[in-house]
Order: sequence, then structure tokens, then C-alpha cells
Amino acid sequence: MKFFTLSLLIFFLLLFPTFGQTDDLVKGGLFLNNFNYPDFFDAYNTSVLSDENGNVLFTNKKGIVVFNGQDREIIKTPKFPMLLFRMDKNKILLGADNEVGLIQQDKFGKYKYTSLNNTIQNVGRIRKIVKNKERLYFFSNTTLTISTTDFKTINQFSSENYSTFLGIFTSGDKTFITVKKKGIYEISDDELSLSFESIILGEQEILFHIPLSKGRMLLGMANNSLFEFDGVMLKNYLIDARAYISSNKLIGGLDIDGESFMLYTQNGGCIIVDKKKQKMRTTINYKTGLPDDEVFAACTASPSKIWITHAKGISFLNLNTPITTYDLYPGFEGDLLAIRHLKNKLYLGTSKGLYYLKKVKDYTEIQRFFTEKRLSETIVIREEPEDEEDSTVTFRQKWKKTKRIWGWGDKEQKQETKKDTLDRKVSVHEKKTQHNSEIYALHSVKKIFKKINKINAKITVLCNADSFLLAGTNNGIFAVSDTNSYTLLSDILVHCILQAKEKNVFYVGTNSGLYTAIFQNKKWEINRIFNKIKAPVFSVALSESMIALGSVNRAYIINIANEAVSEIAFDNTIFDEVTVVASGNEFLFLQNDKFYTYNFDKQEIQESERHSALTINRYLLSDNNLWYFADDSWKCMGKHEGNQNSKIYNYLNVFDKITFINKHTPDCLWIISNNKMYRLKADSDKDASRPKLLIKSIETPKGESLERGNFVLNHRNDGININVYSHCYTKPEATKYSYFIKGLSRQWTAWSPTQNIRIPHFPSGNYTIEIKAKNVFNHISENNELKVVVRTPFWKRWWFFLLLASAVFAAGFFIVKIRESLLRKENRRLEGIVEERTQSIIKQKNEIEKQHDLVVRQHESITDSINYAKKIQQALFPIDAQLKKFLPEHFVFFQPKEKVSGDFYWFKEKNDKLFLTVADCTGHGVPGAFMSILGISAISKIVSESDTEQPNEILEQLREEIKNSLKQNLKSRNPHDGMDVALCSLSADMSYLEYSGAYNPLYLFRKNSLRIVKADRQPIAVYLKEREFTNNKLELLKGDVIYMFTDGFADQFGGESNKKFGSKNFKTLLQEIHTKPLDEQLDVLKKTFDEWKGNNPQVDDITIVGFRI
Repeated sequence: MKFFTLSLLIFFLLLFPTFGQTDDLVKGGLFLNNFNYPDFFDAYNTSVLSDENGNVLFTNKKGIVVFNGQDREIIKTPKFPMLLFRMDKNKILLGADNEVGLIQQDKFGKYKYTSLNNTIQNVGRIRKIVKNKERLYFFSNTTLTISTTDFKTINQFSSENYSTFLGIFTSGDKTFITVKKKGIYEISDDELSLSFESIILGEQEILFHIPLSKGRMLLGMANNSLFEFDGVMLKNYLIDARAYISSNKLIGGLDIDGESFMLYTQNGGCIIVDKKKQKMRTTINYKTGLPDDEVFAACTASPSKIWITHAKGISFLNLNTPITTYDLYPGFEGDLLAIRHLKNKLYLGTSKGLYYLKKVKDYTEIQRFFTEKRLSETIVIREEPEDEEDSTVTFRQKWKKTKRIWGWGDKEQKQETKKDTLDRKVSVHEKKTQHNSEIYALHSVKKIFKKINKINAKITVLCNADSFLLAGTNNGIFAVSDTNSYTLLSDILVHCILQAKEKNVFYVGTNSGLYTAIFQNKKWEINRIFNKIKAPVFSVALSESMIALGSVNRAYIINIANEAVSEIAFDNTIFDEVTVVASGNEFLFLQNDKFYTYNFDKQEIQESERHSALTINRYLLSDNNLWYFADDSWKCMGKHEGNQNSKIYNYLNVFDKITFINKHTPDCLWIISNNKMYRLKADSDKDASRPKLLIKSIETPKGESLERGNFVLNHRNDGININVYSHCYTKPEATKYSYFIKGLSRQWTAWSPTQNIRIPHFPSGNYTIEIKAKNVFNHISENNELKVVVRTPFWKRWWFFLLLASAVFAAGFFIVKIRESLLRKENRRLEGIVEERTQSIIKQKNEIEKQHDLVVRQHESITDSINYAKKIQQALFPIDAQLKKFLPEHFVFFQPKEKVSGDFYWFKEKNDKLFLTVADCTGHGVPGAFMSILGISAISKIVSESDTEQPNEILEQLREEIKNSLKQNLKSRNPHDGMDVALCSLSADMSYLEYSGAYNPLYLFRKNSLRIVKADRQPIAVYLKEREFTNNKLELLKGDVIYMFTDGFADQFGGESNKKFGSKNFKTLLQEIHTKPLDEQLDVLKKTFDEWKGNNPQVDDITIVGFRI
């Protein structure tokens, strides 16, 4: 019986040789966008429609779900929502069990549900809603309710007065209802009048009606039949897919446009039918990409855009998208790796071999293919009826559950007998596999892939070679002609094939070097070339005179004329292959996401300046072309570089994991992505329409909703949040947004997928917010503008300034008047005080003048005393003429800080020796002068009266003399008063010098060499660790220059950095001048000091004595 049924089916199909032989299917399957969000979508999305903004609304047990491609929200309803009906542009009606409701968006953009039960009541279980002229018809099997478009009930008809209502439809200006066992009735406000008596329609429910042409209507019946009704006559409407519809249970229909309509089924997905030819255009089912064959509802968003709800969620179909799928055709095995089109034959390379797509000439071949496939598979029927459920039973159970929800099939449910679960599953399984599955498969498959014999290896590359196809594998290279293959070279891994300038020559890159494949004299010849290159060759590129090869961490450039090979080494720290491609007149090398060029003059690799700013997110080398993704779009580099087609390239953005691209023609690409094969063919710009950007909502940071459109904000605003969206249901997550605020921004923001635009604050003023969207195809929407007015605070308005100015003027006027009165009173009081104090001041003035005269006289007296002290001090100093007598070449640089000095110099002749002293007493000015007089007196007394002539002993006695004179000890108030001394004695013949010092050293220059005779680190005063002074005896030579000095010169602040001159600079200065005459040395010292000091005050007394032997 089963064999007989199948034979009848095949015979029936053979009667219709055009069954499925349409151009659309030959071109491949339709590209579907499937959505499944378990939190929102249900297994029973029973109704669907698209609103004016492009949002899709569908019903399930969760409520009414609103979906815009990215965001989802649920509208709660009091009862299970059964169907949706778009009444007009912005009104949507909901039908449920004794419930009619209205869905609208409020001024804030939020969907609101309003029950209409107050005006439309007792409607029964709503099955359909129809609008014709200004009337609404709410249809159930028991009740027909008529209302106006403002929801006022006009009349209500009960099936009790007629019979069970089976369906409702419109034809032109008329509306009809079918009544069980009676026929078609025309509906008016007052009555139902029999229009057409029909036994055929009297038993079957009308599922849908679709306009065919003016006055002609297509009626779809629950028994899978189709009828054409013109208002008078009813006749069968025959299509070539009747067997497919019958075997998969017709559920509903959808009018697409004036030329086609869709039929959807319980178990077989959908088909699209040509209205005029009454022939199927294409199939949309599980085999062609639909996630589930159990379809519940469908609607159009526009004539070319269709929404389909099914048991796995919802799917979106754009009939104008130039993407078609080819992996729906069976027959191939393995991972998809390469595609080529040659002589109207499509070849597919996989990891299992090479296949070609064969058009089926008759259905016997399809039957044989599926029979062989079924025999090669083992069908396992489990015996555990409670643990696992057959997929076919699931479909059926779902459909029964749906009918229970809608109130269908109650009688059938009551009559259903209980059977053994396992027997029922086996029965359903046999029926599916032996009857419905065959029809399903025969209807869906029009082509199959057949394998090319002898090629069982993994395909690595395919290349067109005139009438041949060259196939590179991991086990050799083959030449394919039509469906026959020939082995050219075996046991070698082929990476790439590139056609040379000669059309019959091909370069073959392998794992062990480079080969040529040459076709001449009707034979193929394979030869190894450039034998020095034994490294793997992953890519080949050609220029006019050179060949470039890419290998691992290196590349090669070969001069074709003389076969000279240049090897280029790359970064050896990265084990990565180098990809080479010809771009214009140069070779580009790609490694580690960077482009390089070869400088032939310098013979070195360098980073490409032309591509240095290019950020590559993804790239692949396919058919010797480098495809890379940058700046949100794919681009091609190589032989197709000069023929970029952005219109078709933008569609590559749809795919996430592209592994192969073949540019068949300028407007046709073959693609492999996620192990599926696609074709992109831009035949027209139908799908290149600009997306539309929509405002979903506008809110303050506190969550307060604002009206969509132009709005006004307070000056104390915290900014706004604008939620936007754009309808692109093809990869909606790739949609990006940008905005610009006129009057506030300088430029558009960077493209971002964020749908929430947060603007933190608006200053007072008028602004225009412009927002735009860019979809996955890089189509940019028109700017959506929002006018924003931010109120000016009252204190910045003109009337406030005027009021403030008036108030300030009035306040100022009164203040001035009060002030004048107070001032007059105060002036009178002050005049008395002034008079009184004037007399007092006059007395004080006289007293001050007396005091001033006294101070002046005292100052003159003190000044006279200091001047006299200066004369006394100078009288104690040696006369220069006397010193010159003993030291013909000498100078004395003596410059006190004040009129009198704390420094002194002294000399005396005794016993054919010259004693010379330079000392720095504590303090300067008058206190220092007193100490210097004390020191001069003490040392004169010691030298004159003492028998000692050694300088160290003289300093010992001088220290005791100072301590006794000042009554010093370690506990006294002035333990630090004293002096630093340099004392020397010269022999009469100037042959030697004895020196002893207290802190002050002695410098001796001999033949440009400096000798420093250090002093003892103790003063001529009381000291904690007193010790004997050291006596230093120096042999002298003629020309020696000796310097004795205090620290005043070195301690002077000045120069550019305002720091001390320092002993180091002082030594350097003496080194530079010691050879000069002594009087010139004095001039240099004075000049250097003045220049260093500048405008700074002198910090200490200065004494420098220099002489030459």
C-alpha cells in the first residue's frame, strides 16, 4: 500500500514537469534572518504584524511582544492574545476570547493597551478581524459583530440563527461570510443575505483570503484546497505544489504583492506562488534555512519584506536581498573550502574532495538519491515511550495544542482513542519517512551535488584554466574537465595557483617550492622551477617583469628575465607566513597585520607608508586576492583591486566568519562563511534603500518621559537620554549610530552601536540634535532632527535686567541721599575734632623737629667719629712705599665693606727678616675695626719685644694675648670673637719663607703650578681643641708668586646664578693672572670682583696681598 501511494505520487509529479523548475530556485535558496529569544519568544507565536514604524508585534502566551531587531518589550493583556489586526496607520486591534482591545503608542513612544469591552461586547472567541470601508467585522465561529471605526457596535449576528460560521472575507466593496452547509452570505449592517450556495464551501473553514486581481479573490480552505471567487462564481485554483500543500497541512496565506503570495503549512514551512502562472517560485522550509517547518503566522512589513513565526521563534525574509544560499543542495560531504564557476557548472571543494552541482532532470533521480541515503543510514526506534519523543509527534502535538488554544478540533479531541505510545510513535515515524518525507524532499531539492571521481583529498585551491579547472589538494594537483579528472602531480601539498601572463601557464605554490603547469598540444606538463627555493610557497604575485613568493617568515622576488632570486627575511621571532599580493605597480607583503614593500635600491624591506594608517580587523587571501576588513567595510587588493564594487562588498558585512571569497564577475561573489556557501549578486539597488532612524523614547536621568519630537527643558536640566533604533533586521546588532548637536558640538560623534544617547547637560539656548544610523550594509539614514529649547533663567532675561537696574538705581538714589545727610553731620563732628587735633599736631610737630635736630647732630657726631676711626686704622696700616722697598713687585687689594674694616694687613722688618701678616677679624665695620686695632697692636708688640722669630710661635703668643685682652674662655659670652691669620717671615735674601696660619692658607705659584700651604683649622681665639700652630718652611726661587688673602673675595655673591664666587673660581683666576705684572693683577682682580658682584651688596671685607720673588 505504501509503495502504491508513493508510486502514485511520483506519477502525479511527472504529470507536472515544471514542478519547482523556476529560475529563483536554480539561483539558490533565500537568505533568512532568524531570531530566537527564549525570554520573549514562545513555541506558539500565533499572530504577527508590522506597525507603521517597522516594529514587529506577535502574540504568544507571554502577551504581545514588540520587537525592533534589538530591543524587546511585552504588552500585557487580560486574556491570551489570539490575533492582531492593523486597523490603520497607528491603530492595532487585538482579538481574544470575548475580548477586543486597541494598541497604540502614546506621545512618549510607549505602547499602551486599551480594552474595548465597554463598547464591543460578547464577541466570542475571535478568529478574524476584517475592515471594509468604514466598518469593522469581528468574526468567531458563533458570533459576527459589526462596529464603526470609532468602535461603536452597529449589529451582532449569532450562528444560532444560521449555522456555524466558517469564515469571512472581502471582495471589492463587499464583505462575505461562509455558513456551514449553506454557502456564502453577503454582509450588510442589517442582515446576512445568501449570495452563493455551495456544498464545497459548506463544510470547510476558510483560513485566509488573498486578492488575485480586481474582483477576484483567492480563498484558502482548511482541507488544503484553494478556490477563486469573483463575487459570483467559485472555481478551483490549481497550483503545481498541491501535493506539497496537502502532505504538510495548510495553515494560512499571505498576500506579498500584486504578483505573488505565500502559503504556510503546519509541517512543511512556506512556499511562494506566482499569481498569474499559478506556479511555485520558491520554498522556505527547514531544508532551505527556516529553523522549524511548523509555521504559525506570517505578515508583510513591505511588499518585499516578510515576517514568519514558527516553533523556534521568528524569521525575517527580504526578497530583495542579493544573498542566496547553496548549501541547501545535498550530496557533498566535509568542510567547505573553495568554490568555482566554470562553463555554467558550479564546483565545490571540500575537505572530502571535489563536487559539482547537477540539475535534476526528473524526480526519479531525486527519489534514487534519497533512497540510497536512507538505506545508508540506520533508523533507530527507541522502546522507551515515556523518556524520548519523536520529532514528528512533537509537531503534531504542538498543532493539537494550538487548536485547543484557539478552540479548534474539540470534537476530534473527544473522539481520539488512546493507543499504546510506542505503537503510535512507530506508526507516525513510518508515515513520515515513507510518505510525507518523500514529498517534502522531492519538493525542496531541485539540484544535488555529485562527486568528481578520483579526487578524494582535501581541496586547498581551485583555479579556472580555460576549459579546465585546476584543483590543488593536500595530495597533488588535478585537472578537471566537466565531470572528469586527471592527475597532474601527486604526493604534494598545493597551497596556491596563479595564472601567468600567458593564458596556458600557471604557477603552483606547494609545500616544497614552486612549479609551473603548462597546457600545450592538448597536454598538461608539470615542471619544477627555481630549484633553489625549497621553502613552502603560500602565495604568488606577478608584476610585469617579476614574481613574488610568500613563505614562512620570508619572501622571494624573482626576476623573470634572468631568474635572479632575492630573498627577503622578516621578523624571525614570529612564526607566521608572509602573504604577498600585487597592488598596482608594486608588491605588498603582509605579516602580523602590517604591510611592507621592498626597496629595490636599498635592497631592504620597509613598512608601507601608503598603508601605515590602515587598521585591519580581519583579512584573508582567497583566489590570490587579499580581502581585508577596515573602516566597517570589506575591500579587495590584488587583480580585482581596480574594480571595487562597494554596492556588493557591503553585503559581506553580514557574515562573521568568512573563509573564502571568489569574485566571479564584478557584481557577483561566491562566499563560504561558517561552513555554508552563499552567492552575492547585486542585480539591482532594490535593497539599497536608506535605513530609517526612529526615536524610541526620550527620558530625563530621573526616568521622566518626554514627548518625542521637539521639547523644552529647564535651565537646571541634568541632560536627557535618547533611546534610538533603526530597522535593519539583517544582522541588527551591527547597526551603529552617530549624533551632532548644532550650537554645542564641533563634529559628529564616532559611530557606535550604543542605542542610548546620553547628553549630560544643555546650557540655555536653542539646539538641534541630529541623529543618524548606519546599518550592516553601510547604508546611512537621513538625519532625524530634534529641536531643543532650554529656557533662559529669569535672571538672564531682559526684563529682569531692567528691573534690576531700576532697583539698583532707586537703591543708589536713596543711599546717596542718606549718605549725604550722614556725611554733613559727620563733617560737622569731624571739623571740631580736626581743629582740636590740629593744635595737638602742631605741638607734636615742634617736638619732632627738636628730636630730629638732635638725631641729626648725633648722626654727624657718630659719622665724624667713624671717619676719625678710619684715619686711625689707616695710620696703623703699613705705608705702601715702605712695603715696596722690601717687595718691589707687589700689590695690595684692600676693600672694606664699610668705612672701617675688620680685615688688616701688617709687616715689619726685624733681624734681616720681613714679617708679613694678613688677618680677618670677627665682624666688619666698627666692631671689626676695634678687633683689627687690637690685633695690630698685639702682633706689633709680640714681634718687637719677643725673642721668637718663628711664625707659629708668634701665633701662639698672639692667641694668648687676644684671649687675655677679651677675657675669653669657653664659658664666656664671646668665645668666637677672634681672627683668622696668615703670617709669614721672609729671609733677607728671599731664599726661603716660613709660614704659619690660622684658617687662612698661603698660595705659591711656581712655573704655572699652584702649591697650597694649608693653615691650621683653629682661630686666634679660644677654641675647644686648641693645639700648637704648624710652622711651614718653604724654599723660594726667583719668579715665585705668593698670595695671602682673607675670604671676602671668594664669599661674594653674584654672577648669573647669584651664587658665591667660590675658592675654586678664585684659584682659577689667580692661575690665569699670576704671570702678569702685579699692578695688572690688581686691576684684573678689582674688575672681576665688580663684574661678579653686579648690583649685589658687598658681603665682607676684602684683603689680598700678592708679591713676586
